[in-house]
Amino acid sequence: MREELSDSAPTEDAVRMCLQGETTGGLDAYQQTVVLDKLLECAEVNFRTLCELIRYQQFKAVGVVNTVEEFMALICPEGADGKGLGRLICQFL
Repeated sequence: MREELSDSAPTEDAVRMCLQGETTGGLDAYQQTVVLDKLLECAEVNFRTLCELIRYQQFKAVGVVNTVEEFMALICPEGADGKGLGRLICQFL
């Protein structure tokens, strides 16, 4: 967030107040938009990670895979060389 807002980055307390819905925390409309965008990015990563964990559990339950490494090789073969979605998912599994 600091990279996007540079000098006009809000304080942690202002962001916390804005996210708790008490007030805008003194943030202008652009700052509020950036804060909400970052929050949505985090939520998306959490959701994707949860989906992959559920998929792994299901694959393991039916015997398709035995380890996380097998699962990663199956769904994201490009993950082994550090590229693409496989790399991103590997960071969270």
